Amino acid sequence: MTRSTVVEAAGQAVGILVPEESRYRFVAVKYPVWQLDGTTFPSAELAREAAQALMARSAAAPQHV
Repeated sequence: MTRSTVVEAAGQAVGILVPEESRYRFVAVKYPVWQLDGTTFPSAELAREAAQALMARSAAAPQHV
């Protein structure tokens, strides 16, 4: 675990996972997943699942103009 990994959700890059000891730190690059920024996860898969859940919730929210 030495390389950063791009996290994709809903067909777009939404964050980067930075290895940190035995965990991954999430660095958000899209607003819908901003609340995950700085969060550490025990696995890349759990980080992806969290990002996908937030993106799905964002897509389902009403859009105000």
